[in-house]
Amino acid sequence: MSVEIRECDFGKGVFSKNDFKKNQCIWSLYGIAKSAPTRTTIHIGDNKHVDDKFGIYFNHSFEPNCAIIGQHVIALRDIPADSHLTFDYTSSEKSISSPFQTKDGRWVKK
Repeated sequence: MSVEIRECDFGKGVFSKNDFKKNQCIWSLYGIAKSAPTRTTIHIGDNKHVDDKFGIYFNHSFEPNCAIIGQHVIALRDIPADSHLTFDYTSSEKSISSPFQTKDGRWVKK
């Protein structure tokens, strides 16, 4: 696998083991689809939310280096190995099941 879970400022996070080019698929999200979001699921389609074994540690950023396109995690820019991978929860989730406030005071909610 091209990603791994490591300790980070948020507890645990997903980190790249390889370099990735902009628009490259980093990995595909898999899991049993649920009809409603939870704190750890990722929205992959209409009424489809999955607990992916790496995705449950995929942290939020308002300046992410990844995006969720369908079931795929896509690099938004070139990403070097050993980078903390993040996505903007508000860009892919139709609703945030557990809204939270970031360290800079902004809310992640819908």
